[in-house]
Amino acid sequence: MRMKTPKHGACDPIAPLELPHSLHAFHRVSETDELNIEGCHTFRGGFWNYFSMVSYAFHSERKLHPEKFKNQLVNQSTYAKLGCTQGWFLASLTHPPK
Repeated sequence: MRMKTPKHGACDPIAPLELPHSLHAFHRVSETDELNIEGCHTFRGGFWNYFSMVSYAFHSERKLHPEKFKNQLVNQSTYAKLGCTQGWFLASLTHPPK
């Protein structure tokens, strides 16, 4: 990822506290890196797609409520529910426009 250098202020990414591997943080490349271009900030990092967002939502729920995730069938149904409500699949039904 590359973005123009701002005229004022910093643009360092906000570091996540505890993310799963699929959502690892972006890090700025060093000044000696071949991808570094004058006048731009260049970052290396993860690709946050739809599936990684759903898996992060599942991971967060499981971490907050471990007692609810002791059965494989319940885990799979919870994951499916999150997948349908978090993404594009049923988003228009679960999150109607305002």
